[in-house]
Amino acid sequence: MNIAVIDNVVSTELLDRYNDVALYTARIRSDDGGENFYSTCIEYGSDYDAHNQSISLEFKNKEAKDIWKWFKSKTNVQDSNLNSCYMNTMTYGDEGFTHIDGEVEDNIITCIIYMNPEWHSQWGGETAFYDGEFTDDFGDSWYYNHDIVKSVIPRYGRVNLFEGHIPHSVRPISKKCYMERKTLMFKLVNTNFENLKKGLIDATT
Repeated sequence: MNIAVIDNVVSTELLDRYNDVALYTARIRSDDGGENFYSTCIEYGSDYDAHNQSISLEFKNKEAKDIWKWFKSKTNVQDSNLNSCYMNTMTYGDEGFTHIDGEVEDNIITCIIYMNPEWHSQWGGETAFYDGEFTDDFGDSWYYNHDIVKSVIPRYGRVNLFEGHIPHSVRPISKKCYMERKTLMFKLVNTNFENLKKGLIDATT
């Protein structure tokens, strides 16, 4: 199970510039068939769910493209490795149930960049990872027996890199939280987890 959390790697100047335009970026309210409730903005590419809108061969916002260019320069990936890039936002009352980003054979690696300049640990909103083999049958015994194996607080600029077949979810956000939880996601294909991890760790030195 490959999960890496890397801090102090993305320039806050890049993040601040994207946050400025993200305030005014149109989002799609998605319910993923009634299971998840959140808002999303497709910056580039296509989502995995056929009913979700979204094919864009150019980045919607230059500021998101600048973060992608930075990511490419540190990890040596190419544009052809990027399946999609999107921003998700969640607030108190939204829900993000457990899911996977692809099957093992899809070889998808997800990179989450946390975009909130401040985040109090009591606000919840952690990215939680679970053991076992995922099923989307909510009546399956897995939902009563699996455990959280890692939980990641959404600190500003933190990069969370993981294999897309690992079950994960966003934990509920507290009513005490007065802001949206924002993340920028890169979904990567045909690349290598350890190489990506090494490139990002080297960028912190």
